[in-house]
Amino acid sequence: MRRQYVHLTTDRELAQKVGARHGTAALIYVDAKHAHEVGLPFYCANERFWLAQKVPPEFLSLELPV
Repeated sequence: MRRQYVHLTTDRELAQKVGARHGTAALIYVDAKHAHEVGLPFYCANERFWLAQKVPPEFLSLELPV
């Protein structure tokens, strides 16, 4: 895939559906509030998705499927 942005959504169900297209749908949470506060830019793609050029690991946490 040649995506130029990280695609983010606040819709958990949509995130699981999109992630499952490529295998197991682990969810990666982004502390977007903190990232925005320190200057990481986010761009509104549409009513369901936000974009970021990069999200450094200090803003990420992982939820593995059960």
